[in-house]
Amino acid sequence: MLTYVYAPYRPRISFTQWKMFLGVGGWLSGVGFIGYGMTAGDNVIVGIFMTTTAVGYLSISLELIRLTSDFVANSLSRAIYPAFARMRDDKQRVVNAYAKSQALVMFLMFPIGCGLSLTASEFIPLFLGASWLAAVPVIQIIAPFNALGMLVYMIQPILIAQNDVRSLFLRNLAVFVVFVLGLFLLVPTLGLLGAALSRIPTAFVHVILSIKRAETATQLNIVGHIRLLWRSLVAAFTMTAVLLVLWPISSEGDSSGTHLVFILEAKVFMGGTTYCLTHGLLWLVSGRPKGVETHIFEIASGVVRKVRSKL
Repeated sequence: MLTYVYAPYRPRISFTQWKMFLGVGGWLSGVGFIGYGMTAGDNVIVGIFMTTTAVGYLSISLELIRLTSDFVANSLSRAIYPAFARMRDDKQRVVNAYAKSQALVMFLMFPIGCGLSLTASEFIPLFLGASWLAAVPVIQIIAPFNALGMLVYMIQPILIAQNDVRSLFLRNLAVFVVFVLGLFLLVPTLGLLGAALSRIPTAFVHVILSIKRAETATQLNIVGHIRLLWRSLVAAFTMTAVLLVLWPISSEGDSSGTHLVFILEAKVFMGGTTYCLTHGLLWLVSGRPKGVETHIFEIASGVVRKVRSKL
């Protein structure tokens, strides 16, 4: 009630903005429907060709991937959207903010996606039990490419902030068509692996179309994005290679809980150390350019200063 005292306003029906509502709101509703189709579509199609048990394996695999990768990217995307909306008339600020946020997101997403893929054989039996082992290869295939697909989470706020929601809808529709076609082609012959493999072309199409559509606003084409993210990409590949070399050794032995915990901790430590060291070395070799490493050092320095001031 106090809000009406300080800002008197009585809600009433008005049609003065109906064109904007149907335009922006309608396209965004379409984006939401397609997003739901992308989330639940593979479960439906797998359910047509396979058993409910297979649907369960796929559902738990996708849910674990979303809890790790999508949660981080979604949170950052929602946080950055108001900033893009405020600075949309200043193109250079948008370009700089996009490059900074995209580099930070993918600095986190690449090791998370690859790490989840490489630790699934320990993570699943340890936390879900041996009865869910069929979900392991699904996670191993989908997780890295899902991490690559997180690129679009920083592009979408730019398109919405610039009211370019129609192209956002058309992009998502094209990706959805590729996704459904892949499922119908691969699931009948390959089963769960087909459902996982269908996510690979979907991720590439989604990323390529998103980059092309936002190229004017971000001033970065596909090659530009590779230059922006190459250190994170190389570090993730190096981390993956190291763990794959050690994989036969670490996978041998008993499957007791203690052994799985030890292997999981070893992989996380080795993977995280390899990723960070490789990223840092590439940054030093490149001449310490201003990038995600610089921002991380600035944040860390600020935290250290605050801690010291309180001591």
